Parts: sequence; structure tokens; C-alpha cells
Amino acid sequence: MKRPRSPSPPLPEVLMDAGLVLPDRPNLSL
Repeated sequence: MKRPRSPSPPLPEVLMDAGLVLPDRPNLSL
């Protein structure tokens, strides 16, 4: 699991863990 460069809410982190969100675009999770 890759850690986000900037502090992001727990929601994007969970989505990124599932592989639904790219680490390069944590802000576009929703």
C-alpha cells in the first residue's frame, strides 16, 4: 500500500487500498 504524499481523509485511503483510486489522484476519489 502506497502512502499519499499529502494528508488525505480516511475515505480516499480506503478506496486507494481497494485499488479503486490511483495514488496520483487521491483528490478525484469522489
